[in-house]
Amino acid sequence: ASIGVLVRDNRKAQRLSEQFERYNQDKPESERRPFMIIDEYKFFRRQEIKDIMAYFKLLMNPNDAVSAKRIIKRYVSGIGDARIRDIESPKNRSVGLKLTDFMDMPIFEAEPYAKLVAGLEVGEVVVYDVESTGTDTTQDRIIQIAAMRIDKDGNEIERFERFINPGKSVGTSQLVHGFTDAYLAEHGESPKVVLEAFKEFSNNRIIVGHNVNYDISILSHELARHNLGEPQFKAVYDTLDIFRRFYPTLENHKLGFLSKYFPINHTPTHNAMDDIIATGQLLIYAVRENIMPTTTDRMVAINQYKAAFTTIASQMATLRRKMHTDNPTELLAYIMNQMGVLDYYKSHGEMAKVEHIRDLYRIMESLDKEYEGTTGLARLNHILQLAALTAGEPQQMSKQSKIPIITVHQAKGSEFDHVFLAGMNQGTFPSFMSLREGNEDEEKRLFYVAITRPKQELVITYTNESQRGQGTAPSAFLDYMPRDVKLVERSM
Repeated sequence: ASIGVLVRDNRKAQRLSEQFERYNQDKPESERRPFMIIDEYKFFRRQEIKDIMAYFKLLMNPNDAVSAKRIIKRYVSGIGDARIRDIESPKNRSVGLKLTDFMDMPIFEAEPYAKLVAGLEVGEVVVYDVESTGTDTTQDRIIQIAAMRIDKDGNEIERFERFINPGKSVGTSQLVHGFTDAYLAEHGESPKVVLEAFKEFSNNRIIVGHNVNYDISILSHELARHNLGEPQFKAVYDTLDIFRRFYPTLENHKLGFLSKYFPINHTPTHNAMDDIIATGQLLIYAVRENIMPTTTDRMVAINQYKAAFTTIASQMATLRRKMHTDNPTELLAYIMNQMGVLDYYKSHGEMAKVEHIRDLYRIMESLDKEYEGTTGLARLNHILQLAALTAGEPQQMSKQSKIPIITVHQAKGSEFDHVFLAGMNQGTFPSFMSLREGNEDEEKRLFYVAITRPKQELVITYTNESQRGQGTAPSAFLDYMPRDVKLVERSM
């Protein structure tokens, strides 16, 4: 089970780390608790390591403009800040273009939305969604797959909806999707049977989803788990990405908000079938109102800029193909030797940074062994989680998993089975500074982030007195918690 210790700020994390170090000193090695703390000067904070992580992040999320920009600025010649600003100008954004579009080969073959528009004409577009036992694509399980093949007007041509008995409890995810263990035991089928059927249904078709990267990632891991190969899609489009491109100033781009904001006739409910009906209607709206009217202007802009990206786009396309067959260490070797990173540091006389990247290679090599039997995608995911959650000093790496002590800010986007939220005292969380400056609402949002990180259990602790022996009060935010929750007091 995964465990995370969350605190309000780095100072509290440092103090806790020191306490745990003293705790471990008096314990035999078998009884020590392997904690780790993020330190901004540590390994994964180094510029050259963050650059390598940018390649991996862009592999996992092709729309990651921050990572694309980081790669281009240092390792791609002939593309400077001025050209990047031109590509990201309001004029180009208004026709639905992003910098990341130039980081793969499809843009050199056809207009980015050509396959989508053509697919709608011939009924090859499948709108797709899954419900699952959680948000960890490598560990959680799909419980429902829903898909609908639609025509150019959004009308249903063919439907796919199957439930899966995941072989494990749905836990608290039931509160999101509403399906109980008992329901899935009765209505769920074997994962392999459903996955094979959906793979056939979606074969060589154009897949559309809202935040579809998640759905495809968890599907890929499920297929690999049952030795069913890779999904075979002709192309993939994401309505979350489409609406972020054409409507960047909206309050948010969640499916529920978009369904109310735009003139469609369906409300999503976190049932996968309901969600794809809403997604399909939003897709047709975007195609008619945004994508098709801007086709010519988009092609003019593409032809103006694409030549400068020929090499990096080809390299990234190769890297994406290798991602499905190679280990992360092999991907790193390709990035270093074939994508110009090693040559860059040689030409700049910065071989010490190359040594740090070799340290990263050794870390990844140990993880390859630790996660042997999992897919390359899953191992890449572990690398990115490691980069986000740990200081990652090479000499500290071992096969024993460590318990991260991290700030709530650093925990955004992460989940743990068990979370210990430490130091919930008035003046600490909310912080004294935020109370003085009237920023309590931001502290409330952070508190919400903290209490939604656990998948199974949340333990909140606070002190009765400060390090100086003065009395301290528990955080006023605890008043928002249900009264039947057991609060665990600790002296820190």
